[in-house]
Amino acid sequence: MNSPPTCARSDPIKRAYEYLNQVRTQFMNNREVYDSFVEVMGRFKEQSLERMEVIERVAELFAGHHQLLSGFNQFLPKGYRLEPSNDPTQSYDVVIVTPEGRRETRGQTSPSAVVVGP
Repeated sequence: MNSPPTCARSDPIKRAYEYLNQVRTQFMNNREVYDSFVEVMGRFKEQSLERMEVIERVAELFAGHHQLLSGFNQFLPKGYRLEPSNDPTQSYDVVIVTPEGRRETRGQTSPSAVVVGP
């Protein structure tokens, strides 16, 4: 069996490092958010956090940072995505879309997500 070329195998790793650098740059003056993100990813790797816990926490940490929210979508399984709210009249900052429906979350000020219809 032939293994895929090295560049094909490392592409997801390269994208992950590029994204991590974007997060680091964005929160250069707020190290707590960056450190929290790294901790969440580490806990997911250790399997001490479930997928939805990670998605909800990232939505909370990056609320208001549309580019980071959109960028995180590349790492989510099919059927999952984060959609930033562009409507200031809404009571939520981010919509979490899952195969089961949608959840709205308010960002760091509200750690719980509210489930709404599919």
